[in-house]
Amino acid sequence: MRLRQMCRRCAARRGSVAVELILVFPILVGFLFGTIEFSLLLHTRQQLLDASREGARVAARGGTNAEVIATVKQALGGTGPLADNATVDITPFSASPPNIRDGVTVCVSIVDAQVVPNMLPWLIDLTNESMMACTTMNLE
Repeated sequence: MRLRQMCRRCAARRGSVAVELILVFPILVGFLFGTIEFSLLLHTRQQLLDASREGARVAARGGTNAEVIATVKQALGGTGPLADNATVDITPFSASPPNIRDGVTVCVSIVDAQVVPNMLPWLIDLTNESMMACTTMNLE
């Protein structure tokens, strides 16, 4: 008699575990995809920052616009979706107080959807979002 009661409890428990899994699983998957997408966006941002610094360094040392763009593309990997789709803006500026030297600003931008998969389109739409990194340095 006691064995039958235990079997009934186990069967009832199996059903509740399945229902709990059905309710919690989508939340866990969404959290996993969100973490992966955020990590990819953060990695891309760091690459853009590094590329803008390298481009500004070349521009500050007297490099031409073509050399700056080539340096930025090389810092972004040479070829691939990030380097091929990046836009580089080079803006020289004249000295104004308190600065006593001329400078240059290098901005690198890219549309997020071109380099990061949109894993959560119902939550965050990356279609029209872009990412930009700018670095300003004084000319040497």
